[in-house]
Amino acid sequence: MRKLLRLTIAVVLLLALFPATFVAAQSGGQDPGLVPGQLVIAFRPGTSLQQQDAVISRIGGTVVFGIPEIDVAVVRVAPGQEASALQQLRRERVVQHAAQDVRIGSAQVPGPNDPLLSQQWYVDFVQARQAWQMVGPGRGTIIAVVDDGIDVSHPDLQGKIVDFVIAPGISPLAANPSDGRHGTHVAGTAAAATNNGIGVAGICPTCRILAIRAYSDFLGQGSVSTAAWSIVYAANHGARVINMSFGFQKPGDFPDIKPIGDRALAYAARRGVVLVAAAGNDRLTYPRGFPQSSPLVISVAALTPAGSKADFSRWGRWVAIGAPGVQVLAPVRGGGYAPLDGTSMASPIVAGVVGLMFESGICSTASCAQTRLLTSATTHPGLNRYWPAGRIVNACRAATNEWWRCAN
Repeated sequence: MRKLLRLTIAVVLLLALFPATFVAAQSGGQDPGLVPGQLVIAFRPGTSLQQQDAVISRIGGTVVFGIPEIDVAVVRVAPGQEASALQQLRRERVVQHAAQDVRIGSAQVPGPNDPLLSQQWYVDFVQARQAWQMVGPGRGTIIAVVDDGIDVSHPDLQGKIVDFVIAPGISPLAANPSDGRHGTHVAGTAAAATNNGIGVAGICPTCRILAIRAYSDFLGQGSVSTAAWSIVYAANHGARVINMSFGFQKPGDFPDIKPIGDRALAYAARRGVVLVAAAGNDRLTYPRGFPQSSPLVISVAALTPAGSKADFSRWGRWVAIGAPGVQVLAPVRGGGYAPLDGTSMASPIVAGVVGLMFESGICSTASCAQTRLLTSATTHPGLNRYWPAGRIVNACRAATNEWWRCAN
Protein backbone atom coordinates (compact mmCIF):
# COMPACT_ATOMS: atom_id res chain seq x y z
CA MET A 1 0.00 0.00 0.00
CA ARG A 2 2.82 2.40 0.93
CA LYS A 3 4.65 1.48 -2.30
CA LEU A 4 1.52 2.31 -4.35
CA LEU A 5 1.11 5.62 -2.50
CA ARG A 6 4.75 6.57 -3.17
CA LEU A 7 4.29 5.72 -6.89
CA THR A 8 1.15 7.87 -7.11
CA ILE A 9 2.91 10.83 -5.48
CA ALA A 10 5.83 10.46 -7.89
CA VAL A 11 3.50 10.52 -10.91
CA VAL A 12 1.73 13.64 -9.62
CA LEU A 13 5.08 15.38 -9.11
CA LEU A 14 6.17 14.49 -12.63
CA LEU A 15 2.96 15.91 -14.09
CA ALA A 16 3.46 19.11 -12.11
CA LEU A 17 7.07 19.48 -13.23
CA PHE A 18 6.55 18.62 -16.91
CA PRO A 19 2.95 19.47 -17.87
CA ALA A 20 3.71 20.68 -21.39
CA THR A 21 5.72 17.58 -22.30
CA PHE A 22 2.93 15.33 -21.05
CA VAL A 23 0.20 17.17 -22.95
CA ALA A 24 2.21 17.10 -26.16
CA ALA A 25 2.69 13.34 -25.85
CA GLN A 26 -1.01 12.77 -25.22
CA SER A 27 -2.19 15.05 -28.03
CA GLY A 28 -0.42 12.96 -30.65
CA GLY A 29 0.66 15.99 -32.68
CA GLN A 30 1.20 19.71 -32.87
CA ASP A 31 -0.58 22.65 -34.36
CA PRO A 32 0.08 22.40 -38.13
CA GLY A 33 0.85 26.11 -38.08
CA LEU A 34 4.05 25.45 -36.08
CA VAL A 35 7.40 24.46 -37.59
CA PRO A 36 8.37 21.11 -36.01
CA GLY A 37 11.64 21.20 -34.04
CA GLN A 38 12.41 24.83 -34.87
CA LEU A 39 12.77 27.42 -32.09
CA VAL A 40 13.44 31.14 -32.33
CA ILE A 41 15.51 32.67 -29.52
CA ALA A 42 15.77 36.42 -28.94
CA PHE A 43 18.75 37.13 -26.67
CA ARG A 44 19.09 40.22 -24.56
CA PRO A 45 21.13 42.95 -26.27
CA GLY A 46 24.80 42.63 -25.45
CA THR A 47 24.77 38.84 -25.05
CA SER A 48 28.06 37.50 -26.41
CA LEU A 49 28.25 34.76 -29.03
CA GLN A 50 29.91 32.51 -26.45
CA GLN A 51 26.97 32.99 -24.08
CA GLN A 52 24.51 32.30 -26.90
CA ASP A 53 26.35 29.12 -27.91
CA ALA A 54 26.35 27.91 -24.29
CA VAL A 55 22.57 28.39 -24.02
CA ILE A 56 21.95 26.56 -27.30
CA SER A 57 24.24 23.73 -26.23
CA ARG A 58 22.36 23.27 -22.94
CA ILE A 59 19.11 22.55 -24.80
CA GLY A 60 20.84 20.20 -27.22
CA GLY A 61 20.14 22.48 -30.16
CA THR A 62 21.94 23.32 -33.38
CA VAL A 63 21.88 26.71 -35.09
CA VAL A 64 19.95 26.85 -38.36
CA PHE A 65 20.75 30.50 -38.98
CA GLY A 66 21.13 33.72 -37.05
CA ILE A 67 19.98 37.31 -37.36
CA PRO A 68 22.77 39.02 -35.43
CA GLU A 69 21.48 42.52 -36.12
CA ILE A 70 18.57 41.84 -33.75
CA ASP A 71 20.27 39.22 -31.50
CA VAL A 72 18.11 36.36 -32.78
CA ALA A 73 19.09 32.73 -33.38
CA VAL A 74 16.97 30.10 -35.11
CA VAL A 75 17.69 26.73 -33.55
CA ARG A 76 16.81 23.13 -34.37
CA VAL A 77 15.94 20.63 -31.62
CA ALA A 78 14.60 17.11 -31.86
CA PRO A 79 10.88 17.10 -32.79
CA GLY A 80 8.88 16.44 -29.65
CA GLN A 81 11.42 18.24 -27.46
CA GLU A 82 10.19 21.74 -28.22
CA ALA A 83 8.23 22.24 -24.99
CA SER A 84 11.01 21.11 -22.65
CA ALA A 85 13.59 23.16 -24.55
CA LEU A 86 11.40 26.26 -24.27
CA GLN A 87 11.02 25.71 -20.53
CA GLN A 88 14.80 25.63 -20.21
CA LEU A 89 15.27 28.70 -22.40
CA ARG A 90 12.83 30.76 -20.36
CA ARG A 91 14.95 30.11 -17.29
CA GLU A 92 18.07 31.44 -18.99
CA ARG A 93 19.02 34.95 -17.80
CA VAL A 94 20.30 36.07 -21.21
CA VAL A 95 17.15 34.98 -23.12
CA GLN A 96 14.51 37.70 -23.54
CA HIS A 97 12.02 35.77 -25.72
CA ALA A 98 11.78 32.21 -27.00
CA ALA A 99 9.08 30.51 -29.05
CA GLN A 100 8.49 27.73 -31.51
CA ASP A 101 8.62 29.04 -35.06
CA VAL A 102 5.30 29.62 -36.86
CA ARG A 103 4.64 29.07 -40.55
CA ILE A 104 3.65 31.94 -42.80
CA GLY A 105 2.18 31.93 -46.29
CA SER A 106 0.74 34.14 -48.98
CA ALA A 107 -2.29 36.19 -48.00
CA GLN A 108 -3.75 35.56 -51.44
CA VAL A 109 -6.74 33.25 -51.67
CA PRO A 110 -5.72 30.17 -53.71
CA GLY A 111 -7.13 30.24 -57.21
CA PRO A 112 -9.84 27.76 -58.19
CA ASN A 113 -8.72 24.49 -59.77
CA ASP A 114 -11.44 24.34 -62.43
CA PRO A 115 -9.57 23.21 -65.57
CA LEU A 116 -11.66 25.27 -68.03
CA LEU A 117 -11.34 28.51 -66.07
CA SER A 118 -8.57 29.70 -68.39
CA GLN A 119 -11.10 29.62 -71.24
CA GLN A 120 -13.64 31.73 -69.35
CA TRP A 121 -12.44 35.11 -70.59
CA TYR A 122 -15.41 36.83 -69.01
CA VAL A 123 -14.37 35.92 -65.46
CA ASP A 124 -11.33 38.19 -65.56
CA PHE A 125 -13.11 40.75 -67.74
CA VAL A 126 -15.52 41.49 -64.87
CA GLN A 127 -12.75 40.97 -62.25
CA ALA A 128 -14.58 38.12 -60.58
CA ARG A 129 -11.42 36.48 -59.21
CA GLN A 130 -10.65 39.53 -57.10
CA ALA A 131 -14.26 39.56 -55.90
CA TRP A 132 -14.02 35.92 -54.76
CA GLN A 133 -11.31 36.94 -52.30
CA MET A 134 -13.76 39.31 -50.58
CA VAL A 135 -16.58 36.83 -50.17
CA GLY A 136 -15.23 34.13 -47.86
CA PRO A 137 -17.49 31.16 -47.09
CA GLY A 138 -20.59 33.03 -48.26
CA ARG A 139 -24.22 32.72 -47.23
CA GLY A 140 -25.69 30.52 -49.95
CA THR A 141 -27.66 33.30 -51.65
CA ILE A 142 -30.34 31.86 -53.93
CA ILE A 143 -30.43 32.93 -57.57
CA ALA A 144 -33.61 31.83 -59.33
CA VAL A 145 -33.10 30.89 -62.97
CA VAL A 146 -36.42 31.21 -64.80
CA ASP A 147 -35.65 29.44 -68.05
CA ASP A 148 -36.21 26.26 -70.07
CA GLY A 149 -35.04 23.91 -67.34
CA ILE A 150 -31.78 22.55 -66.05
CA ASP A 151 -29.72 19.37 -66.20
CA VAL A 152 -29.75 18.45 -62.51
CA SER A 153 -27.25 15.64 -63.16
CA HIS A 154 -24.56 17.93 -64.60
CA PRO A 155 -21.31 17.39 -62.63
CA ASP A 156 -20.68 21.14 -62.32
CA LEU A 157 -24.08 21.78 -60.76
CA GLN A 158 -23.92 19.15 -58.03
CA GLY A 159 -24.69 20.59 -54.62
CA LYS A 160 -25.79 23.89 -56.16
CA ILE A 161 -29.47 23.30 -56.93
CA VAL A 162 -31.95 24.12 -54.18
CA ASP A 163 -34.88 22.83 -56.22
CA PHE A 164 -36.06 22.30 -59.79
CA VAL A 165 -39.73 23.08 -60.33
CA ILE A 166 -41.86 23.18 -63.45
CA ALA A 167 -44.45 25.88 -64.10
CA PRO A 168 -48.08 24.82 -64.67
CA GLY A 169 -48.74 23.48 -68.15
CA ILE A 170 -45.06 22.88 -68.96
CA SER A 171 -43.86 19.35 -69.69
CA PRO A 172 -40.76 17.81 -68.10
CA LEU A 173 -37.52 18.05 -70.05
CA ALA A 174 -37.87 16.35 -73.42
CA ALA A 175 -35.42 13.79 -74.72
CA ASN A 176 -34.12 16.31 -77.25
CA PRO A 177 -30.78 17.64 -75.91
CA SER A 178 -31.67 21.20 -76.92
CA ASP A 179 -34.39 21.21 -74.27
CA GLY A 180 -32.86 22.59 -71.07
CA ARG A 181 -29.56 23.40 -72.74
CA HIS A 182 -30.15 27.14 -72.42
CA GLY A 183 -31.17 27.04 -68.75
CA THR A 184 -28.26 24.78 -67.81
CA HIS A 185 -25.86 27.23 -69.44
CA VAL A 186 -27.44 30.22 -67.71
CA ALA A 187 -27.40 28.53 -64.29
CA GLY A 188 -23.80 27.41 -64.69
CA THR A 189 -22.66 30.87 -65.74
CA ALA A 190 -24.17 32.38 -62.61
CA ALA A 191 -23.20 29.77 -60.03
CA ALA A 192 -21.48 26.61 -61.27
CA ALA A 193 -19.62 24.64 -58.62
CA THR A 194 -16.17 26.17 -58.27
CA ASN A 195 -12.81 24.79 -57.14
CA ASN A 196 -14.14 21.25 -57.58
CA GLY A 197 -11.47 20.14 -60.04
CA ILE A 198 -13.81 19.90 -63.03
CA GLY A 199 -15.22 22.15 -65.72
CA VAL A 200 -15.79 25.84 -65.16
CA ALA A 201 -16.21 28.34 -62.34
CA GLY A 202 -19.43 30.21 -61.61
CA ILE A 203 -19.46 33.99 -61.21
CA CYS A 204 -20.90 33.52 -57.70
CA PRO A 205 -19.23 30.32 -56.45
CA THR A 206 -21.09 30.25 -53.12
CA CYS A 207 -24.55 31.05 -54.51
CA ARG A 208 -27.23 28.40 -54.99
CA ILE A 209 -29.71 27.90 -57.82
CA LEU A 210 -33.50 27.66 -57.76
CA ALA A 211 -34.27 26.35 -61.26
CA ILE A 212 -37.75 26.97 -62.66
CA ARG A 213 -38.78 25.61 -66.05
CA ALA A 214 -41.09 28.28 -67.45
CA TYR A 215 -40.96 27.43 -71.16
CA SER A 216 -39.65 25.03 -73.78
CA ASP A 217 -38.57 26.21 -77.22
CA PHE A 218 -38.37 22.58 -78.37
CA LEU A 219 -41.93 21.74 -77.29
CA GLY A 220 -43.34 25.17 -78.10
CA GLN A 221 -44.55 25.65 -74.53
CA GLY A 222 -44.37 28.68 -72.27
CA SER A 223 -45.95 32.11 -72.07
CA VAL A 224 -46.08 35.31 -70.06
CA SER A 225 -48.42 33.58 -67.61
CA THR A 226 -45.98 30.72 -66.91
CA ALA A 227 -43.18 33.26 -66.53
CA ALA A 228 -45.32 35.31 -64.12
CA TRP A 229 -46.08 32.18 -62.08
CA SER A 230 -42.35 31.38 -61.98
CA ILE A 231 -41.38 34.87 -60.83
CA VAL A 232 -43.92 34.78 -58.00
CA TYR A 233 -42.83 31.26 -57.03
CA ALA A 234 -39.18 32.34 -56.85
CA ALA A 235 -40.04 35.37 -54.73
CA ASN A 236 -41.99 33.14 -52.33
CA HIS A 237 -39.23 30.54 -52.02
CA GLY A 238 -36.16 32.43 -50.92
CA ALA A 239 -34.71 33.87 -54.12
CA ARG A 240 -32.73 37.08 -53.62
CA VAL A 241 -32.05 37.41 -57.34
CA ILE A 242 -34.13 36.29 -60.33
CA ASN A 243 -32.44 35.88 -63.70
CA MET A 244 -34.70 36.09 -66.75
CA SER A 245 -32.89 35.31 -69.99
CA PHE A 246 -36.05 35.26 -72.10
CA GLY A 247 -38.48 37.58 -73.84
CA PHE A 248 -41.34 37.67 -76.33
CA GLN A 249 -40.83 35.02 -79.00
CA LYS A 250 -41.92 37.39 -81.77
CA PRO A 251 -41.24 41.12 -82.15
CA GLY A 252 -43.93 43.35 -80.72
CA ASP A 253 -45.01 45.20 -77.63
CA PHE A 254 -48.22 43.27 -76.78
CA PRO A 255 -49.52 46.00 -74.47
CA ASP A 256 -52.48 43.96 -73.21
CA ILE A 257 -50.39 41.17 -71.67
CA LYS A 258 -47.45 43.17 -70.34
CA PRO A 259 -49.32 44.56 -67.30
CA ILE A 260 -49.90 41.01 -66.08
CA GLY A 261 -46.23 40.17 -66.32
CA ASP A 262 -45.37 43.52 -64.74
CA ARG A 263 -47.62 42.67 -61.81
CA ALA A 264 -45.47 39.60 -61.09
CA LEU A 265 -42.30 41.71 -61.32
CA ALA A 266 -43.74 44.27 -58.91
CA TYR A 267 -44.66 41.49 -56.47
CA ALA A 268 -41.09 40.17 -56.48
CA ALA A 269 -39.63 43.66 -56.14
CA ARG A 270 -41.82 44.35 -53.09
CA ARG A 271 -40.42 41.21 -51.52
CA GLY A 272 -36.86 42.49 -51.89
CA VAL A 273 -35.81 40.50 -54.96
CA VAL A 274 -33.34 41.92 -57.50
CA LEU A 275 -34.66 41.35 -61.03
CA VAL A 276 -32.13 40.86 -63.85
CA ALA A 277 -33.03 40.26 -67.50
CA ALA A 278 -31.42 39.89 -70.90
CA ALA A 279 -31.97 43.01 -73.01
CA GLY A 280 -32.63 41.01 -76.19
CA ASN A 281 -30.81 40.04 -79.37
CA ASP A 282 -32.64 41.81 -82.20
CA ARG A 283 -30.62 45.07 -82.25
CA LEU A 284 -33.70 47.10 -81.30
CA THR A 285 -33.35 50.31 -79.32
CA TYR A 286 -36.99 50.74 -78.31
CA PRO A 287 -37.75 49.22 -74.86
CA ARG A 288 -40.20 46.60 -76.01
CA GLY A 289 -41.12 43.29 -74.50
CA PHE A 290 -41.32 41.56 -71.19
CA PRO A 291 -39.54 41.47 -68.78
CA GLN A 292 -36.61 43.59 -69.96
CA SER A 293 -38.57 46.79 -70.61
CA SER A 294 -39.85 47.10 -67.02
CA PRO A 295 -38.23 49.89 -64.97
CA LEU A 296 -38.07 47.40 -62.08
CA VAL A 297 -35.66 45.21 -64.03
CA ILE A 298 -31.89 45.54 -64.56
CA SER A 299 -31.66 45.04 -68.32
CA VAL A 300 -28.31 43.72 -69.52
CA ALA A 301 -26.72 44.26 -72.93
CA ALA A 302 -24.00 42.01 -74.36
CA LEU A 303 -20.31 42.86 -74.82
CA THR A 304 -17.54 41.28 -76.89
CA PRO A 305 -14.13 40.27 -75.48
CA ALA A 306 -12.83 43.59 -76.82
CA GLY A 307 -15.33 45.46 -74.65
CA SER A 308 -17.49 46.68 -77.52
CA LYS A 309 -21.24 46.20 -77.84
CA ALA A 310 -22.08 42.88 -79.46
CA ASP A 311 -23.65 43.55 -82.84
CA PHE A 312 -26.77 41.51 -81.99
CA SER A 313 -27.44 43.18 -78.65
CA ARG A 314 -30.36 45.49 -77.97
CA TRP A 315 -29.42 48.88 -76.63
CA GLY A 316 -30.94 52.14 -75.48
CA ARG A 317 -31.29 54.47 -72.50
CA TRP A 318 -33.45 51.83 -70.81
CA VAL A 319 -30.53 49.36 -70.67
CA ALA A 320 -28.85 49.48 -67.27
CA ILE A 321 -25.47 47.86 -67.82
CA GLY A 322 -23.34 45.74 -70.14
CA ALA A 323 -21.70 42.36 -69.50
CA PRO A 324 -19.85 39.74 -71.58
CA GLY A 325 -22.19 37.96 -73.97
CA VAL A 326 -19.99 36.46 -76.69
CA GLN A 327 -18.30 33.05 -76.48
CA VAL A 328 -19.38 32.57 -72.88
CA LEU A 329 -18.26 29.08 -71.86
CA ALA A 330 -20.56 27.31 -69.40
CA PRO A 331 -22.24 23.93 -68.74
CA VAL A 332 -24.85 22.54 -71.13
CA ARG A 333 -27.26 19.65 -70.86
CA GLY A 334 -25.63 16.24 -71.12
CA GLY A 335 -22.65 16.95 -68.87
CA GLY A 336 -20.64 18.99 -71.34
CA TYR A 337 -19.70 22.63 -71.88
CA ALA A 338 -20.19 25.04 -74.76
CA PRO A 339 -19.48 28.68 -75.62
CA LEU A 340 -22.71 30.51 -76.44
CA ASP A 341 -23.55 34.05 -77.56
CA GLY A 342 -26.42 36.28 -76.51
CA THR A 343 -27.71 38.73 -73.96
CA SER A 344 -29.02 35.53 -72.34
CA MET A 345 -25.40 34.82 -71.42
CA ALA A 346 -24.69 38.38 -70.23
CA SER A 347 -27.64 38.49 -67.84
CA PRO A 348 -26.53 35.64 -65.50
CA ILE A 349 -23.10 37.25 -65.18
CA VAL A 350 -24.81 40.31 -63.71
CA ALA A 351 -27.10 38.10 -61.61
CA GLY A 352 -24.00 36.37 -60.26
CA VAL A 353 -22.39 39.70 -59.37
CA VAL A 354 -25.54 40.72 -57.49
CA GLY A 355 -25.26 37.40 -55.66
CA LEU A 356 -21.66 38.24 -54.74
CA MET A 357 -22.80 41.49 -53.14
CA PHE A 358 -25.18 39.59 -50.89
CA GLU A 359 -22.55 36.91 -50.23
CA SER A 360 -19.87 39.42 -49.22
CA GLY A 361 -22.32 41.18 -46.90
CA ILE A 362 -21.69 44.55 -48.49
CA CYS A 363 -25.41 44.69 -49.33
CA SER A 364 -28.34 43.18 -47.48
CA THR A 365 -31.20 44.79 -49.40
CA ALA A 366 -32.28 44.84 -53.02
CA SER A 367 -32.12 48.63 -53.18
CA CYS A 368 -28.50 48.58 -51.99
CA ALA A 369 -27.55 45.92 -54.54
CA GLN A 370 -29.27 47.70 -57.43
CA THR A 371 -27.65 51.04 -56.61
CA ARG A 372 -24.23 49.58 -55.94
CA LEU A 373 -24.25 47.53 -59.14
CA LEU A 374 -24.52 50.75 -61.15
CA THR A 375 -22.29 53.02 -59.06
CA SER A 376 -19.49 50.43 -58.90
CA ALA A 377 -19.55 49.75 -62.64
CA THR A 378 -16.66 50.80 -64.80
CA THR A 379 -17.50 53.12 -67.66
CA HIS A 380 -16.44 53.11 -71.27
CA PRO A 381 -16.76 56.30 -73.32
CA GLY A 382 -17.33 54.28 -76.48
CA LEU A 383 -20.41 52.66 -74.98
CA ASN A 384 -22.18 55.72 -73.58
CA ARG A 385 -23.94 56.20 -76.91
CA TYR A 386 -25.71 52.88 -76.30
CA TRP A 387 -26.71 53.04 -72.62
CA PRO A 388 -26.18 55.48 -69.73
CA ALA A 389 -22.49 56.14 -68.95
CA GLY A 390 -21.49 53.05 -70.95
CA ARG A 391 -21.55 51.06 -67.71
CA ILE A 392 -19.79 47.66 -67.57
CA VAL A 393 -20.37 45.35 -64.62
CA ASN A 394 -17.39 45.02 -62.26
CA ALA A 395 -17.63 42.20 -59.73
CA CYS A 396 -14.68 43.30 -57.62
CA ARG A 397 -15.79 46.89 -57.15
CA ALA A 398 -19.33 45.69 -56.45
CA ALA A 399 -18.20 43.30 -53.71
CA THR A 400 -15.87 45.59 -51.73
CA ASN A 401 -15.40 49.21 -50.71
CA GLU A 402 -11.63 48.72 -51.01
CA TRP A 403 -11.40 49.46 -54.70
CA TRP A 404 -7.61 49.53 -54.50
CA ARG A 405 -7.88 45.72 -54.40
CA CYS A 406 -9.34 45.76 -57.91
CA ALA A 407 -7.06 45.91 -60.93
CA ASN A 408 -7.38 48.94 -63.17
